[in-house]
Amino acid sequence: MKISLNWINDFVDLKDVDYAELIKKFTLATAEVEEVYDVGKDVEGIIVAKVISCENHPNSNHLHVLKVDTGKEVVDCICGAPNVREGMLVAFAPVGAKVVGGMEIKDATIAGFASKGMCCSKEELGLAEKSDGIWEILDDIPLGTDLKTVYQIEDTIFEVDNKSLTNRPDLWGHYGIAREIAVLLGRPLKNIVVDNLDYYSQMDKVPVEVFTDNCLRYSCIKIANITKKESPENVQIRLYRCGMRAINLLADLTNYVMLELGQPMHAFDGNAAKKIEVRDLPRPTEFVTLDKEKRILDAGTMMICNEKEPICVAGVMGGLESEIVESSDSVLLEGACFDSSSIRKTAIKLGLRSEASNRYEKSLDPEMTVTAIGRYFHILRYIDSGARIVSGLSDVYNRHYEKRIISTTAEFINHYVGVKLSNEFITDTLSALGFKVKNDGFNLQIEVPSYRATKDVTIPVDIVEEVARIYGYDNIKSEPVKEVILPVEQKPEHIMEYDAKLLLAEKFGLNEVHSYIWTDEQKNKELGIETTSFVKILNSIVKENDKIRSEMAPTMLKVVQENKNQLADFGVFEIGRVVTGLDENKNVIEKKHLGVAIYSTSKSEKELYFAVKEIVESLAEELLNKKVTYKLRSVNKSYVHPINNAQVLIDGTSLGYISLLHPLTKNAINKKSAVAILEIDFSDFAKIEPQKTVIKGQSKYQATTLDFNFVMDKNVIYADSVENLSNLATNLCYEISLKDIYTSEEMGGKKSVTYTVKLYSNDHTLTGEEIENFHSSFIQNAKVFGYELKLM
Repeated sequence: MKISLNWINDFVDLKDVDYAELIKKFTLATAEVEEVYDVGKDVEGIIVAKVISCENHPNSNHLHVLKVDTGKEVVDCICGAPNVREGMLVAFAPVGAKVVGGMEIKDATIAGFASKGMCCSKEELGLAEKSDGIWEILDDIPLGTDLKTVYQIEDTIFEVDNKSLTNRPDLWGHYGIAREIAVLLGRPLKNIVVDNLDYYSQMDKVPVEVFTDNCLRYSCIKIANITKKESPENVQIRLYRCGMRAINLLADLTNYVMLELGQPMHAFDGNAAKKIEVRDLPRPTEFVTLDKEKRILDAGTMMICNEKEPICVAGVMGGLESEIVESSDSVLLEGACFDSSSIRKTAIKLGLRSEASNRYEKSLDPEMTVTAIGRYFHILRYIDSGARIVSGLSDVYNRHYEKRIISTTAEFINHYVGVKLSNEFITDTLSALGFKVKNDGFNLQIEVPSYRATKDVTIPVDIVEEVARIYGYDNIKSEPVKEVILPVEQKPEHIMEYDAKLLLAEKFGLNEVHSYIWTDEQKNKELGIETTSFVKILNSIVKENDKIRSEMAPTMLKVVQENKNQLADFGVFEIGRVVTGLDENKNVIEKKHLGVAIYSTSKSEKELYFAVKEIVESLAEELLNKKVTYKLRSVNKSYVHPINNAQVLIDGTSLGYISLLHPLTKNAINKKSAVAILEIDFSDFAKIEPQKTVIKGQSKYQATTLDFNFVMDKNVIYADSVENLSNLATNLCYEISLKDIYTSEEMGGKKSVTYTVKLYSNDHTLTGEEIENFHSSFIQNAKVFGYELKLM
């Protein structure tokens, strides 16, 4: 945003101020200044002159031979402007004068004729981007007058970074900036001069109805008997210096007041509406905006409507049918305040960011609407004395911002600033910024002004910032911290996560990846993966990736697919966030899952399956000191192998699964490869209390080993059989291990499993009778589960 110091000078006396020092203070205290540049200082000696004769050049079809009265003498001049004519007042650069860029005008002979000066365009004086002809001066100014004494050609402009003003809607106009500068300089701030609209309260008002909560306030008034069509030169110059172009008087003044107060305004042709309704569109509607573009507006778009139809996209841009035209002699003037998020959404949907929408997006002060209308009419009446207000002020205050009063103390402020500031300095600083302060010498009751209460100042530390920045951050000396600083204790989950990553990378050589949280539906479709997502982003720019993932394995398989042509063998892992569902309050259940994928073109699927089995067992043993158990063939997912999969359980609780890929998904990646995956709920894994290591001495009494060969159903899982055989009630100690499994076609649906049992006691040597009793009891217990002893 560009700021004119000439404009600021209207509200704060800048006499004898060092502008460079002022800009430095402003940057440190208020907002970042990106650039400062002086304009017009390279233009010198340009005067008002009159063309007293204008003849066509005899040897040119576009040049003119002029005689120009400078007030002191009549000089010859050659001019090629198409609009030059006898009798017009012009901006004349006599010999020795300088135009933009400091180019000096010299005696010249042009096409055989002497030229002792130049008739200048606004472009040549740095007052316009482009000019079609020379500047015709319409004001009654004595000949020979230096233009700098009449018009504000010379100025200092500084440009503020818009990002640093996001939370400061009060700074989106010159008056708000002037308030800051007044405080920084310790000089008074002049009041904005406005016309008192209460004077017209007895007149009939334009009917206004507001049917949407997105309109906080809507004010309007009707002005007629307008005869002037073009803005004064100084108004046009200020608009140009601040990045806007002049259009016509009525439209220019809306922009002028917006740049001055930060309050957007809109001027409708006086015949455009007999009443105003502010409402949201019930259905998609075609609408032509002021830029002559046809746009399809979504249902729900907030519009300003007359008694028949929409005439303006609220807060963004007016409609072509209601614009000010050359014949307009009356105006319906709007000053309104709209909900910031509503305007932002509309502007983004339409791809139409305007100066007005940029300001509305910042949560403007609704108290400014009437002030802006009063200011507009005051300036208009000064320019066009015949202009008259012909209606009362219509003012619908639909929604107020909450009044903010903050309680704090000088001690609190000084503690955070780190400097002992007087109560008087704190009170004076806040008062100068517009805060109302009650100070009893210790407690401060601070009422936040409306222009700072919409989103900026809300809590006591915001008051600290206000005082500190005006005091000057560069005035605060660095001192050692005197408070006790305790180390931050890491959460167990974070430590567990770091240890898991270290184990996966160092022991198993896996590569950590960092992915986005979105479900890639296109990639999943290519790989035959079906997933469920519980959260979808509305109005997503990328429609294919607008859902948050609920699993990590599909993300890992996407990484495998993208890297399969780079490496023949590799493994990847990530501990990432997923949303696994919604709770009873419809809030998302967010968790961290560990996903692992191993890809190989040289190893078998069996090798990879046991590799992920080793990984999950290592995580359990090394991080939790616990054993993993499995529930085979119990995972039902589109991309999981229907047979070669197993749930992973710790302490009987399922935490995830290991699996080979479903053949269709594997073939979509690479038919000649093998892929194994692992996914566990790491949030639940990290909550498991690690088991303490208990060291026991070995029995000093001799152990004996017994082999048992049982015939059982071939579908019995070894781990289940060991669990069943371990249920024997006995005072002796025994450990079971697998010795052999035998199957053959002759055995049908049976298999033979040989177990080795290590039997011992911790307090005595086993007797033959104890061994025999255990042998019989073990066989009887096996029969309960259908395991028949095979006789040799």
